[in-house]
Amino acid sequence: MEKLTFTLPKIAPPKVPVAVQFDLLVSQNPPCYALRFSSDTVLEGAWISCTIPILFLSSSTPTYEMTRTDSEGELKLGNKFSATLRLKPNCRTSEFYFRPVEGYSGTLEIFVSAVNSSGRLTQRESVNLTPLSSYYRIAEVDDSRAYNTLRITGQFSFLKVQSWLQMILQGAECDTSGFRFDEHGGTFAFESMLLHCHLQCQVMDKEIVFRCENPSTIAILIQFITRQATAEKIKLDIRPKTMEGTYSTTLERLVRVITPIRSRNDLQNLTDALAEVMAAEGENANLHPEFRSENWKQMRNGDQLQKAENKANLDFVTALIIDLMKDCAKLQGTSITSKLPHLLATLQTNHYTLKDLQNFVSAI
Repeated sequence: MEKLTFTLPKIAPPKVPVAVQFDLLVSQNPPCYALRFSSDTVLEGAWISCTIPILFLSSSTPTYEMTRTDSEGELKLGNKFSATLRLKPNCRTSEFYFRPVEGYSGTLEIFVSAVNSSGRLTQRESVNLTPLSSYYRIAEVDDSRAYNTLRITGQFSFLKVQSWLQMILQGAECDTSGFRFDEHGGTFAFESMLLHCHLQCQVMDKEIVFRCENPSTIAILIQFITRQATAEKIKLDIRPKTMEGTYSTTLERLVRVITPIRSRNDLQNLTDALAEVMAAEGENANLHPEFRSENWKQMRNGDQLQKAENKANLDFVTALIIDLMKDCAKLQGTSITSKLPHLLATLQTNHYTLKDLQNFVSAI
């Protein structure tokens, strides 16, 4: 039998085009991160998960409908937030707005499906979130403000400090080369998204000095750097110094943020109560004419997602107030365990004032 030999041409593996472009931006209004995903082809949908708590913020012109998919299964996988985004028809660009929760580190992942004539393509992108990802880089801090200080000395190198800063302060929008030093060290400035508090980090030979308005940020820095140094068997001398006025200033900023949220929450509670009355007594219920207006009807039939978002915002900022009180006590070497029930009861009334919170701090 004659032997036949065939020469087959080499076939290169098919090239899959990068159909989806991801960009992480810092949004100023509202202050948060905006994860933008876009494509030349039609986007079909997206799924987002995060291993740490994050606060979702809706857009004024949403391009999708979001459904939270949190479940026991997701929690077992370590996801503290998961959601499916159903994009509007012919959508090619969309943005997911979120705010990191200070003190947590983890990963946010997004899977986006795009459709073209050759079929469907799903792409994945991940974002690393550090304990202070809510701070973004600025040129310099405002020296006219009052600052708490944290001075750390020890036998550590610039390279070691760089790794610490990347693990705790590496903003999600920065690349891994964001912290560079010369032979004398370096100085870096940041501003927090929500409260616009300033933070400065000055690195010198065998010494780091943090200056920050928010006492809670100082507490997070102490906790993180102490844990890292202990794990790496590096002995540190950590000396925090708090300025009394910074507690009131931070509280004032928190109250300024939470006041409109509380107002919207009160309005939603009133609207829900009126809806129950209308359901029980019918449209002819004996209500003031104002409560029969079109505006009230729109509120009554309002977007449930917006209501849930406002409630999440209220819980988020309330938790920041509680954390500030705890950190205030911790930095002063005391505890508020016995006073915590009174604080929680005050915050739940939703009728407290800045003076009430300042009096609580003074009593610590």
